Amino acid sequence: KESIVNSMAEKKKKAKAVAKNKNKQDDIEEVTLEQLLAAFRKECKSLNVSPSASQVLIDIFESYLNDEEKGTLSQLCICAPIDASTTDALCNALQKSKYAKLKCLCLWRANIGDTGTKATGDIICTVSIDKLEIRDCGVTMLGCELLAKSILLNNRTIKSLATLRLDFNKIGSNGLLQIATGLQYNRCIRRLSFAFCGIGADNATSDALHNIFSNCFVLESLNLENNKITTKGCLGLISGMKNLRSTEFHTLDISSNEIGQNLVEGDMQILHALTVQFKTCTTLKKVSMHGNFFTDKIADIFLMMLSDAAHITTFTVPHTLSAMVVKEFDTLLQAHKPKPVKGTKSKAKGKKKSKKK
Repeated sequence: KESIVNSMAEKKKKAKAVAKNKNKQDDIEEVTLEQLLAAFRKECKSLNVSPSASQVLIDIFESYLNDEEKGTLSQLCICAPIDASTTDALCNALQKSKYAKLKCLCLWRANIGDTGTKATGDIICTVSIDKLEIRDCGVTMLGCELLAKSILLNNRTIKSLATLRLDFNKIGSNGLLQIATGLQYNRCIRRLSFAFCGIGADNATSDALHNIFSNCFVLESLNLENNKITTKGCLGLISGMKNLRSTEFHTLDISSNEIGQNLVEGDMQILHALTVQFKTCTTLKKVSMHGNFFTDKIADIFLMMLSDAAHITTFTVPHTLSAMVVKEFDTLLQAHKPKPVKGTKSKAKGKKKSKKK
């Protein structure tokens, strides 16, 4: 009898827990865009946000409310100048209204600076944001330091942030290092982009790249386009890829980074070591190296690597190479691409003929 009573009590507890979770989900679903807009207006008034800055977001919210075809506001893209206080108001409104449908937050030339970046970081600490883009918004190393703390917290609690793009912010090597510290034991970041960020070839860059590769367990792509990593800065890529934790890493963009320019003693050895890592990383599919400086000797190093690295199907090279050398790269890469399965069409035709008979 006691065992029956205990099992009945356990069933009741489980039923109550399920009911509570259902009620929580219902509460989340009941939060409407109208409620978020009302909360945002209230926060703007409380924080004395300028009407011109707040109107940018109000117009976006109202465009969704007035056009049913747009559907749910799950992606918020702000492409006009606002200020840090507007970002604060948005953060507070999302927290207080408990609007949980927002998954993507993009700020392009929004002029939020470091203070606004901190407020944006506060959003990813409480809202399940999957993609965060802060592009050309005046973020510096300080903003990176503040954002790194939020990335760390997101990974420990919500585990939602899969994409981070900070392109066109002059964060420099130290800013990249700050972001890397926030990626410690990260199991959610898949895509990172730091294009046009003023990243150089110093110890901070080497440490940052090493930390990124050795701490991001599900990293798929890394974009470092148009920086100044140079040949020397590739040492960070080499040490990082040696300690690569992810088994899903497939895309690396190091185009326009002055790699191969003004070669000094030891640079050829660095490039050779880089090709070894490209060859060893069998999940790597795409490497972008256009806009760099390849001599014929450098081209030969990468051609030799590609002859033994059938997993790499895309490899872009500088346009300064001769047409003959470019053709050699194309021929090798063409051979790496999977060939269509033979016999499928002929079998289909055979079936058709048998039907006619």
